[in-house]
Amino acid sequence: MTRDKSETPLVSVMLCTNQADSYFDLALASLQNQSLRNIEILVVANGLTPKQTDQLKDKITDPRVRVFQTDMSGVTFSRNLTLHEARADLIAVLDADDIAYPDRLRKQYAFLTCHPEVMVVGSNYDTIDADGLVLSTSQLPSDNQAIRNSLVRSNPLCHPATMFRRQAALTVGGYSGGLAQDYELWVRLLSNSNNKFANLPEPLIGYRIPAVSKARRSLRAYAQVASAQWRQFVMTKQIKWCVASIVSAGKAWLRSRQG
Repeated sequence: MTRDKSETPLVSVMLCTNQADSYFDLALASLQNQSLRNIEILVVANGLTPKQTDQLKDKITDPRVRVFQTDMSGVTFSRNLTLHEARADLIAVLDADDIAYPDRLRKQYAFLTCHPEVMVVGSNYDTIDADGLVLSTSQLPSDNQAIRNSLVRSNPLCHPATMFRRQAALTVGGYSGGLAQDYELWVRLLSNSNNKFANLPEPLIGYRIPAVSKARRSLRAYAQVASAQWRQFVMTKQIKWCVASIVSAGKAWLRSRQG
């Protein structure tokens, strides 16, 4: 049966979780209360038992929320699942411990509608503590060239604050990797000079920094960033990617020394 276009959501939001705690409830509520109403929210539970998933489904009454349960560990599979299940052409990301501000989706949707050349739009973000209090506000580059320049050495796109075109992500193979899977995706998109990037200057999410295992997480993340940069060097033969890979590998080594 052909779906009525009026029923098609403007944005599909991926919300992946391995626990249904109070942070998840806040994250989901922040999406349900968006000023842009014509959306769908794809919740992928990859660490819950079938019983816990059923309990989660039972307490969600919003018809815009679709819940999927998978036994596949790791968030990469969950994110790719949402890419294939999404009904909208635009994908927004939110992590299960972050907060989307009320106008976040509306502003990013309006920007991408007015700028068809942009494949990924992010925003600045507020770093928040466990109680949701703002600790600091980011200052990320906003225009395409500045973002492209920054991507060589770091990640200027806050993943849970991004909205991107679904087909663009599928064309380059979707998500791959672990902690640096978003950076790796941006680098593959960057390989096509027609793909433009942008960040909206205002903070559109509250980003909760994980407090546990920072040294171990950053070790793995830097190692994966170094791998993505090295692959880009092999593909482009541009020396800047080789240098960036060596620097990231050095940071990974330093983190390993910290335990």
